[in-house]
Amino acid sequence: MDYRQKPRLFSWIWAQIFRPQIRSLVVLSTVVALSGCKRAMDESSRISMTLPVSTSSQKSGIQSQSVSASDSGWNDALNPTSLSEVNCYAILVGGPDEDLKKSSCSTLDANVTYKFGLMAGLYQGGQTITFDVPSGDGRQFIVLGFVADNGSCVAGTANVPKVHLSRPHVIGQTVVNLASGETVLTISTSLSSQGSLKIDSCSGIFKDNGATTTSTSTSSTSSTSSSSTSSTSSSSTSSTSSTTSSSTSSTTTTSTSSTSTTLALNVMATYPGNPNWNDYIRWDTPGNDPNHQTGTPCNGSETGRAGYCIHSGERRTVATDRSTCTNLTMTDSEMAFRWECDGSVNPVVFHSVGFMPGKGLRDLVLAGPSWKAMYVQLWEFGSPVGISPGGAWWTNPIVSLPGAAGAVQTLATSGSVYVASSSMSVAGYNINADKISIVTLAGLKLTFDGTGAYTCSETSGESTATTRKCLIASGSQKFLWIEADLDGNIGTPIDYGILFVSTAFSVIHGTTVKSATFSGLSFDTSSANTISETSAVSNNTGITLGNFSAKNLLTDLRIANSLTGHGLEMVSGVSQNYVINYSSSNNAGSGIYLSNSTTTDNIFVNGVVANNGSYGVSLTVTADKNNFQQLTTANNFYDNFYISGTNSNTLVNILSMNAGNAGLNIQSSSGNRVAHVFAENNFSNGVFLSSANANIFTETLALYNNDSGGSFDPCYVAGGTTPGLISSTCTDSGADNSSTYTGNSSSSTATLRTSLDFLNSIYGEASTDGVNSSHSAGTSVFASILDWIQFDNRFRLWGRDGTASVFDASHRANCAGGNTCRIWDFRLAVGDGVLRNSNGAFSQGTSCPATASGSRTTTDSQSTSKTYLTFATEIVGDGIGNDNGLCESNETCIYSPNVGAYQGEESSLSTGSCTFSGGTVNNVIMLGYTTNGG
Repeated sequence: MDYRQKPRLFSWIWAQIFRPQIRSLVVLSTVVALSGCKRAMDESSRISMTLPVSTSSQKSGIQSQSVSASDSGWNDALNPTSLSEVNCYAILVGGPDEDLKKSSCSTLDANVTYKFGLMAGLYQGGQTITFDVPSGDGRQFIVLGFVADNGSCVAGTANVPKVHLSRPHVIGQTVVNLASGETVLTISTSLSSQGSLKIDSCSGIFKDNGATTTSTSTSSTSSTSSSSTSSTSSSSTSSTSSTTSSSTSSTTTTSTSSTSTTLALNVMATYPGNPNWNDYIRWDTPGNDPNHQTGTPCNGSETGRAGYCIHSGERRTVATDRSTCTNLTMTDSEMAFRWECDGSVNPVVFHSVGFMPGKGLRDLVLAGPSWKAMYVQLWEFGSPVGISPGGAWWTNPIVSLPGAAGAVQTLATSGSVYVASSSMSVAGYNINADKISIVTLAGLKLTFDGTGAYTCSETSGESTATTRKCLIASGSQKFLWIEADLDGNIGTPIDYGILFVSTAFSVIHGTTVKSATFSGLSFDTSSANTISETSAVSNNTGITLGNFSAKNLLTDLRIANSLTGHGLEMVSGVSQNYVINYSSSNNAGSGIYLSNSTTTDNIFVNGVVANNGSYGVSLTVTADKNNFQQLTTANNFYDNFYISGTNSNTLVNILSMNAGNAGLNIQSSSGNRVAHVFAENNFSNGVFLSSANANIFTETLALYNNDSGGSFDPCYVAGGTTPGLISSTCTDSGADNSSTYTGNSSSSTATLRTSLDFLNSIYGEASTDGVNSSHSAGTSVFASILDWIQFDNRFRLWGRDGTASVFDASHRANCAGGNTCRIWDFRLAVGDGVLRNSNGAFSQGTSCPATASGSRTTTDSQSTSKTYLTFATEIVGDGIGNDNGLCESNETCIYSPNVGAYQGEESSLSTGSCTFSGGTVNNVIMLGYTTNGG
């Protein structure tokens, strides 16, 4: 069976899992204020919600209350049997942020705990209420319904003696991503008779003695809406009309709710023979996805790349009683996993297919330590219809990470999950067995204690014959999981944050490493590892892959402020590594550096490389056959892209701006393929070619105002046989829209554009950021920056603050010493008409743009050549394709309407595809971002 063709919920993007298809109520709508071409930033969203009509209504205020204690004792004689009897409501607000899950309500059977940080209520039905919620992803709204006797539903407080209230019932819930601004929210409601949706106790609210609960914040008031109620013995129907503000129109909503039963679910290991966290199985049936393999365990002798050994510990399966995936979604109690519906079987089942963005092992464990009790919920039409009992999903030994002050500690119990439940000052850890995990809980870190003695061997990774100091080191181990915050101690620093030597099929996830004097993360002869959602900050070199490390997958990397060296370096025979969704900025050396002894066949997709003290990207000394797709590079001290002494590299869809030298510099290199390059405001040439042979330029070559130094041609060509361009004029005539290269047999066909000014296409300098903690109005002196990697979006980074508002010489190079630094945003501005949608706009349900057809392809010159779509990238981690980031046949891809790395707001991935027209590349499902522009 071709599992690629089964119905899928494309839920690997956070926003896609929670697109509730409401059966009877209105959808979520958001109003965002815009200023010019930049989006106004705010830290909160104002929620407006109309409660179901009940027998009375009143005007009241909203209070968001903190909670701290627990009690019990409801009046079960008041419990409703149908929704029409409910006359009192409360709203719980939770989310992935720590402040939004500090309090909890537990169900009657103790199988489910609802975590939250804010509460609105109590409120009588029929009211339109408004309250403020911190904006961000994964905001969970839980509606509690009660029966209150004799007017005991007291507005704006939960301090009602519980003898006057029925047990609270969870009658509705939804999870949404909240942008700043105003949001009208409606939630489908139903009443379950199952104990799993009846609340037993809540921490700090619903006091038996009616004692006052401290209010932490107060928002606006609510308006009154009233209506009569019509009911039968088994159901209730209500209609309300309200106008929430002058900027939103009057909305009518109708809901029908009735008593329903809840499906009992069971969470099982997808591979029962390999069920635990540190277990891995082989991807030995290539035609099937990772959930449909034979279950043969990996033993470490495998020769495949990262992902060939599938981490079965993350794989869980839940059976349903439904025959179709339509309108079904699934969530877990920690919002930790992405769940995909498998419609190839009947009844359908759900599989966990990896972590949600920002989630990891630390979300599955507790201090102590122990595994968290977890459960799943099944949703249909946006309403809960099934739930599993709570419990631990793994049986691995879970133990406290030992203190390691003064001497390195050896971790040698295979299968163990070592948990740091507090921050510790340590000498370091040596991993000396397979299948070991190290995790620090959120907000905690391991700091080097300044021990004088060496703790690791640089050549073996072991704790014998030691030559260096390492916080975590591994030699010849397999199947490891590292998820930790590591600080090398800038006062008495570590040499390596993490050192892997001959380590394979291991994961470094959700990790931050800083203050190492050699490299934050270093890989020596280590292959088939996965590094994801990981940051390297303020090390001398950020991340190093050396000595024939191969077939590693690096995704969602943030590298910043390397103090003396490069951001990401690959040296000495490093090959076949894939780097997807990355940024490397404000490093003293180059952002990306490849060199030495056939460092070949590496692929880089979707990156921002900016404000570095040397080159943006540097390829030297036989760093051949490497591939760069969708790159934005700017403000680097020398060339934005430098190729010297290397051959047969491929560059596709490159935006190069404001370099201290050339936009693209190719010297003593042959056979390079360059497609779709846009270069502006670089100090010297747009393209510099010296002794360059048989290079090919295709698609568009847009060069504008690259002579900021005062005496340079758009294209400089000196020496070389068929270098690819004509000296001075680039084409024969140098005219706008020209594309002939007489005498140049390299087959260049690029259309030259000389009239496109895109200096203002970039969002550029930012004056606000709701996430970064180190700025004031978008700037900070260098010495005061503690937060180098957390921003409102992944296209933001720190660089130099200059004398002009947009791209000039004062912005070039890294910010250091006494400089004032600025937050730069390398998205395209929402009002841009030059680079944004220049390849054609995406629209789901219609034909894909011509640039996204199967005949619009690039073929690289790697050792095993790849033919792929020029204007699309592969979705990585969906269980389809080879996860190299290039859009090849039989893969699910994201269309690229823009020039450079930014292709739209990544929270807005379409639920449907455009109609793909095959050619050289066939059978592609083409998605796109529905919001394009910052």
